[in-house]
Amino acid sequence: VVPKIRMWGTRYLARQEKATQVTPPERVQPQRESGTFRGSSAFTVTIPKTQMASAPPVRRRSGPVHVLAIGASTGGPNALAELVGLLPGDLGVPVLIVQHMPPVFTQLLAERLERGSRLKVREGYDGAIVKPGEAWVAPGDFHMVVTREGTETILRTNKQAAENSCRPAVDVLFRSVADVYGASALAVVLTGMGRDGTAGCQVLSKCGAGILVQDEASSVVWGMPRSVHEAGLAEATLNLKDLAAAVTTRIRGSSTTATALCAR
Repeated sequence: VVPKIRMWGTRYLARQEKATQVTPPERVQPQRESGTFRGSSAFTVTIPKTQMASAPPVRRRSGPVHVLAIGASTGGPNALAELVGLLPGDLGVPVLIVQHMPPVFTQLLAERLERGSRLKVREGYDGAIVKPGEAWVAPGDFHMVVTREGTETILRTNKQAAENSCRPAVDVLFRSVADVYGASALAVVLTGMGRDGTAGCQVLSKCGAGILVQDEASSVVWGMPRSVHEAGLAEATLNLKDLAAAVTTRIRGSSTTATALCAR
C-alpha cells in the first residue's frame, strides 16, 4: 500500500509542478490588481481584488533572528524547492513551513525538499523538538504550531477548525511563532491564492518581527503575498533568488550582531 501511495503522491506533485510552471513574461501580461494564476496560456483564473485598508510599513526592531517561518499555497512546492535549496546548511535557525496540501503529500514534499537542500527537512509531528538547522513541514489536514515548554520549543499539531478554508493554515503557525519568538522571528510569504498569512503577519508585525514576501513576477499566483504587501506589512517584496539571499543575510547578520554585542 505504501509504495502505491508514494507513487500516486509523486505523480500528484509532478502534475502540480507542471501546472504551476510560470509562463514566460513575453506571453503573460501582469495583472497586479486581480492576481492572475500564471499557468498554461489556456488556463487562467482571476482572483477578485479585495478591499483592504493600506497601512504604513512597520519598522522591525533590530536584533537576532531565531526562527524562519514560511507560508505558501498554489505554486508553493516549486517555490519552496528553490528557496529552501538556496539556504545554507549552517543557517543556524529552525525553519517552519506551511504549504496548503493534503495528507501524504506533505510527507513527500518534505522528502523532496530534503533531497534538494542542505537542511534536514521532515514532516512535523506532535511533540517534535524544534532545533536550529532543521526544517519542518506542517502535516496535511493538521494545523502546526510552536509552544514553549520548559527550556524547549515544541511542535504541536491539532485539528481545530480550518482558517481561511485551510488546514494547515499559515495564520495559525504565524500567530504561534509571534507568541513564542516575537521580534526574533522572520516570516516569508510565498506564492499562493487567497489571504492566508496576512492576519498572522499583522500579529508578527506588532511584535517587531521581520516579514518578506515573494514578488508578482516570480509568483504563480500573487494572492497571499500581494495581500501582505498591500496591507503594508512587508519590509521587502522580492523574487525567489533575492528572497533566499535576503533571508540568509538577515539571519547571519543578526547572529553576527548578537555575537558582537555579547562580546562587549
